[in-house]
Amino acid sequence: MKNIVMICFALIALGQTALGQPGRRGDFADRIDEEKKEVLQEITDLNDDQKLLIEEVYEQFKASLKNTMSTGERGEMREKFQDIKTEKDNAIKDVLNEDQFKLYEELMQKRKPPRRQQRDE
Repeated sequence: MKNIVMICFALIALGQTALGQPGRRGDFADRIDEEKKEVLQEITDLNDDQKLLIEEVYEQFKASLKNTMSTGERGEMREKFQDIKTEKDNAIKDVLNEDQFKLYEELMQKRKPPRRQQRDE
């Protein structure tokens, strides 16, 4: 009986740990939505048409990434993701004026994760 209780506690603890640390792969849609929200909040001089176009660009971006994840080979996916991101950036550039796009680029630079240090071997 004591062993069963200990096993139950271990399984509960393991389950809580897994829930507390979401994977980076499955939550890409949430990260895209956060990015879109930040763009719409930080670029304060957007007109209504620009806001609608940015919404559409991000929806297309999300759909393209989802499609690539479901059909692509792991080795090809990084290149495809970069191509899709470049397409998104170019579409955003077409929507924004020069000053707005500079702000957009600054926002994207801040969102980049820090690069890992390469080990000296």
